[in-house]
Amino acid sequence: MAQPLRRHGVGQPGVQSVDWVSVRRRARDRRKFASGKRNICQGLSSRAEANARTRRHRLGNHRALDAVTGEKRWEFRLHSAPWAGVLATAAGSIFSGADEGNFFALDAANGTPLWDFQTGGPIASSPISFTIDGRQHVAIAADRVLFVLGC
Repeated sequence: MAQPLRRHGVGQPGVQSVDWVSVRRRARDRRKFASGKRNICQGLSSRAEANARTRRHRLGNHRALDAVTGEKRWEFRLHSAPWAGVLATAAGSIFSGADEGNFFALDAANGTPLWDFQTGGPIASSPISFTIDGRQHVAIAADRVLFVLGC
């Protein structure tokens, strides 16, 4: 059986481990949705420098993991490290964003992209979902702008 998910290697110079910064779990099944990056950016002076190093290594991804065994179900690759959080909905969609400004939705069952929206600014916040008059909305902050999309 695989080891449970945990943060490890953080703060240790030269350690290239996975830092699971954002983990979400859907209550009705045994999957956890996690965004991760290899922890090679310690000691760097800026986020831009960290992203440049990460782009060279192509280390960003979102993964669905079995909550009991830790087995990888699927993986969605990103061009840079994911700074944004992950939102898993009961309807079976995963929402997140990328530093390049893409706000996207994935199918929770297999990681297939459902749609992508270019915001024009980096995304480092977590998406939120809410309803108004029975209609679901998803919101994300990108740079200094709040985008609200109706589903």
